[in-house]
Amino acid sequence: MIGKRAFTLFEVLAVLALIALVASLAAVDFAFLDSMSTRPVDVVLKNAIRQAKASADFDGKERALYFNADGREFVLRDYESAKILARIPLYPKAKKAGKDGAEKNSGVEGALDQSESSDVGPAVRVVFKPVIPESENSFESAFGRLEEIPCLRFYPDGASTECIISLSEGGKAERFFKLNPFAEVPVETSGEE
Repeated sequence: MIGKRAFTLFEVLAVLALIALVASLAAVDFAFLDSMSTRPVDVVLKNAIRQAKASADFDGKERALYFNADGREFVLRDYESAKILARIPLYPKAKKAGKDGAEKNSGVEGALDQSESSDVGPAVRVVFKPVIPESENSFESAFGRLEEIPCLRFYPDGASTECIISLSEGGKAERFFKLNPFAEVPVETSGEE
């Protein structure tokens, strides 16, 4: 008679422990990952500018970068057709309840809906104003007198709109960034150049 081999108590307990571990990992709410994706607004601004420059260079077409204050996002468009190419949110989109009552993530799908706005994070104000050579000496006083431009334009040759970008978030002090026509990203300036 050939001996029959059975599982030992130790082997059974080890398998049960592994199943419990996998089940506990599957039940974890990964909401903390959303908070890790929050980046400072100036970093999002610089990334949006890099993306716009790369898109203009790669496709050989003029691009425009707008700021949508209601949606708290940067919107990259084709300048000629005004077709939206990308939406770059400042903050992660909140989860919204669907028609069936279940929560859905409004990230990529919701980013295409223009009526949706992010209710996460403080209000942000971004203003683009052109650089005028005679105003560079009296930067802050001249900034208030300059007329806003609706968007930054990026050209296939790597050039862009030369401008000053004003950025204010929540109740924090206004910060200024200068974007030179051939610079990769804007440089923060104190306004005393």
